[in-house]
Amino acid sequence: MNRQGANSVEIVTLTIAVLGLVIATCTFTWNVTMFRLQGARAKVTPIIGTVIPQGLVHMPASEGGVEAIKRTASDHGGSLIAGVQITNRGRLPLHVKSWAFISLPSKAAFSPGSMPELSPIPCEIAPGNYEIFVADVDAAIALRNVATAPQKIACKVSAGDDTTHITAHLPQSLFD
Repeated sequence: MNRQGANSVEIVTLTIAVLGLVIATCTFTWNVTMFRLQGARAKVTPIIGTVIPQGLVHMPASEGGVEAIKRTASDHGGSLIAGVQITNRGRLPLHVKSWAFISLPSKAAFSPGSMPELSPIPCEIAPGNYEIFVADVDAAIALRNVATAPQKIACKVSAGDDTTHITAHLPQSLFD
């Protein structure tokens, strides 16, 4: 075989080797991604709202939404509620063991039981679905008043895989 033929074989061999490396890297990346997507993955969002005779009115917790929720509660004779929306972003059912209001930084907690018809615990959330857990705002106010130092109230969720998720703080104007 002449030198020209040897070079072309080396180029073909190198091309096949590089192509094999690219395919192996893509396969490895795909496997890592699928591993991370398996199982249940919880996304927790703090919510505020009111229970009116027709049902539950709620929205993500924000300072701007507190006045609208308070106005709706006043207009319809409802009670203020706070809680958490848990969305299962995984591929397997998410088992929720418990949820609670938590006072930070003291870490005092209150596990609501005042509205079991709105907060069935424990429960399973199917992939892609969500569940809402709420309790009366008075419970969170009482928890905030337990500690002597200023406290911020958040929601804590315990999932079946022994993970704990803590939401962002609930708006302070909700408790005024």
